[in-house]
Amino acid sequence: MKYLGLLILTMVIPSIAYSDLFTCTVDYVDDLPVLHVKMPQNHPKHMVIHPPYGPTIWLVGGFGKFHLYDEPEFKGMTEFTLTKNTLGQSWDDGRDVTTSVFPVIGEYELYVADNIETEPDNTYWIRCNFEIEK
Repeated sequence: MKYLGLLILTMVIPSIAYSDLFTCTVDYVDDLPVLHVKMPQNHPKHMVIHPPYGPTIWLVGGFGKFHLYDEPEFKGMTEFTLTKNTLGQSWDDGRDVTTSVFPVIGEYELYVADNIETEPDNTYWIRCNFEIEK
């Protein structure tokens, strides 16, 4: 039982420890949203955006044809910027669709995890929420 507690603690601590180093800040340039992202050096390997409604938008990882960054390039990054013109991949009726990362106005979540499609308790993850107003 003592080892189970240690295992759970080592799985949860990285997400808690790095959450303060992960920031998302929205600015507007010529009335278009610009998201500035800062991440810790050792961040998870896949990245998606959860829009206010509609399908998840994949940026790094996934099975489609389009990737904003490949995994080795993303692994070395600690800062980047996304704009309304930045493209990601979503799925519509089983087809991969390239789409703007900010398709609508509203509250978004940028989610970075080693395994996007599992429960957060079972993977190393960090996230931040931000709002697109225009």
